[in-house]
Amino acid sequence: MTLSISMARWFRRLWSFGGPAYSYELGWFTFFYVCGAIVVFQTVELVTAGRGLWSAYLMLAYLLAFLVPFLAVIWRRCRTKGASGLVGLIPFAILAVGIVISLIEARLVASDIPGIFGGMIAYGGFLLFGIPILLWLLMPAPTGDDGNAPNPHEVPK
Repeated sequence: MTLSISMARWFRRLWSFGGPAYSYELGWFTFFYVCGAIVVFQTVELVTAGRGLWSAYLMLAYLLAFLVPFLAVIWRRCRTKGASGLVGLIPFAILAVGIVISLIEARLVASDIPGIFGGMIAYGGFLLFGIPILLWLLMPAPTGDDGNAPNPHEVPK
């Protein structure tokens, strides 16, 4: 599947949590989401020269703007693979718990610097669970109809 077809399919179902999602669709979207985050972060850092919280606010705005569509494509891909959509949300739940712990830890020590323990949980857990789940989701779907979507590799009769 080409990039243009994958992105067109993704844009048609931008906010939809129902229906199939193919590995190409998830793969291209993940690639552009990560590359976009890097470009936005670097651009904001150059423009603001690291002063103030503008860089953090703009980066957060970018990440939140694409968070629901990203979760939607992960949810649809999990369903296409025959698993619950909640499997794809595990890394994000760990990330959220780690961030909350980090904020609580920073509040307890009365510091502006987020806590180290919460940061390790947030990013370490996100990478530890996120990368294997993402790699599993990018693998081809099982042969035959899994009850959610037809196998994209199977030739119709």
